[in-house]
Amino acid sequence: LGFSLVMAIGEFLNPRGVTGVQIINLILTLAAICCMYGLFKNYWLKLTDLKAAYFTLLVSVTPVFLGTFSYVNVDYVMAVFFIYLLYSEYRENYILMTFWAVMMTQTKEPGMVVAFGYFAVRMLYRLATNAGSIREKTEGACKDKGNWAGAATGICIVLNMLMQGGLTTWG
Repeated sequence: LGFSLVMAIGEFLNPRGVTGVQIINLILTLAAICCMYGLFKNYWLKLTDLKAAYFTLLVSVTPVFLGTFSYVNVDYVMAVFFIYLLYSEYRENYILMTFWAVMMTQTKEPGMVVAFGYFAVRMLYRLATNAGSIREKTEGACKDKGNWAGAATGICIVLNMLMQGGLTTWG
């Protein structure tokens, strides 16, 4: 559903053609590159402008990134949504973080595994780094808005499963 929601815009731009979908893929890719630049510059490594641009260039010309943006590839879009999720966390925009996590989980089933793993490790990190007793650590982790974004994502997945009648409706 997440992939279809975004790619439908390209289908409407150019029905029965691939050009509209490729334009949407290009826009998603350029936005992901901008997000990675911001993450390299301000969040992960705190690099200078030139070094952040260099690292972003290195990532953006790898065969996995550069070679798959021009194809209709669900796995690629799922990875792009994950980059958006990371950027939303950096910007502390937790509603958008929840949106991109839900988009990622609705794109393909492995997106659920990625989202669960990311939010589980995030929760464990918060528990491990908070000072105090176990109760204080738990309270600190529960006050973290990013963990609430993970909980909201899980609720959306469960609601979707209930509406469909199971995790998959393959028969």
